[in-house]
Amino acid sequence: FKCMKQTYTEIENDILEIAKLLGKRKIILVTHYNSKLNGQYIESRNNLITFLSEVCEKNNIPIIKPSEVLKDYKQEEVMAEDLGHYTSFGQFIFNEYINNYLRLVVDSVE
Repeated sequence: FKCMKQTYTEIENDILEIAKLLGKRKIILVTHYNSKLNGQYIESRNNLITFLSEVCEKNNIPIIKPSEVLKDYKQEEVMAEDLGHYTSFGQFIFNEYINNYLRLVVDSVE
């Protein structure tokens, strides 16, 4: 694989290209959890989440933001110390949400 830093324009174009390739099939974008470090959002992650939210709103693409899904819990309950992975509890709650969300999407299509 190749790892590279993309501009916001490149990210948006990639999302739109994926949506185009999928055609009539559904696309749902899931962001990172918007973790805080020392009481402050991690700037690059926060900016990316904000940008993705705007792209999805502008292009009518459903988006799931884990920090909103898990807002009733303390960050320490749902995120590991590395701030990049869920705790077992956070993973359980988020997976439960995703499964319910997907059931609703499938039921609305049938």
